[in-house]
Amino acid sequence: MKHFKATVRNLMDKGHVGIGVKKRKLSSGNVVVLVCDDVGYIIMAKQMKGMTLLARFKNIDKWQGKDVNELRQEALAEKKPNAALLQALDSIEGKLHAA
Repeated sequence: MKHFKATVRNLMDKGHVGIGVKKRKLSSGNVVVLVCDDVGYIIMAKQMKGMTLLARFKNIDKWQGKDVNELRQEALAEKKPNAALLQALDSIEGKLHAA
């Protein structure tokens, strides 16, 4: 939890932050943090997978530099869409439309 809070606090200065969480009962969970600029391009993407306190965020380079809509289309085209990624994209889109 401490690592999560510190990571999100550092990313909030860089742009619009969207967070998505997918919890599971018996298997590992998934947390996605996306940061985008005012236009809607992903500046930074981090993902944490695991079910222990030792889980840490890892950079996801393949999502960086993409438009929010483009990344959503790619996520939906996958056989098993990443629910945490879609939730983070929803959060960012809400912030972009409000601004």
